[in-house]
Amino acid sequence: MALGYLRDPVEAQDAVQDAFLVVVRHVGSLRAPEAFTPWLQRIVRNVCLARLRRRTPALVSVEGGLVYTTVSRA
Repeated sequence: MALGYLRDPVEAQDAVQDAFLVVVRHVGSLRAPEAFTPWLQRIVRNVCLARLRRRTPALVSVEGGLVYTTVSRA
């Protein structure tokens, strides 16, 4: 799942580790144990989206002008 969002195996592994740290810190707030899997998936998704938002934009020249694009590690 993380690899699908981030397209970088190393960054995806880091994101999953970050997600498990969130799980360890907040597992007491989970009210329904049967909801663990979707809860974990939501945490992984949120961690990945936060990483995508933090990626550094790069300037790319297009027909003499400049536009912003996202730098991809892949």
